[in-house]
Amino acid sequence: MSVRTAVPADLPALLEMAKAMHAESVYRHLPFNAAKVAAQFVNWMGDPDVRVFCYDQKGQKVGLLVASVGTHWFSDGLGAWDHLYYVKPDARGSFAAARLFQAFTAWAKAQGAVDLWPGVSTGSAAAVTFYRRLGLEEVGGVFRGAIV
Repeated sequence: MSVRTAVPADLPALLEMAKAMHAESVYRHLPFNAAKVAAQFVNWMGDPDVRVFCYDQKGQKVGLLVASVGTHWFSDGLGAWDHLYYVKPDARGSFAAARLFQAFTAWAKAQGAVDLWPGVSTGSAAAVTFYRRLGLEEVGGVFRGAIV
């Protein structure tokens, strides 16, 4: 069981987890474009301001976290954001989510980030509870409205 930086050979497993996350998210009404997501993973893997983490458990990839660091629009101070954070249902309740978050935090700190900005797009109360247990505070929300 370990967290590591993903490599191009991990792409099929990363795509599988990204598709599963999409299906659980509030964005599931939009079509999933596997080719676009694959290209995005390749771009992320080549970007020094982005890290793609995966969590291996018993020879299987069961977790994924894509993080980036950058400045806020109003400041030169660095923050760290997650773009994808997913743990397969059968690995939830294990150490996968916590280990991925620890890797995210350590990497962000090494990059000079001063704060973390993870989000939840799955509507998961468990994810909100997880972040609160880690000492993070809820500071806002995401709203969506259909354009008709």
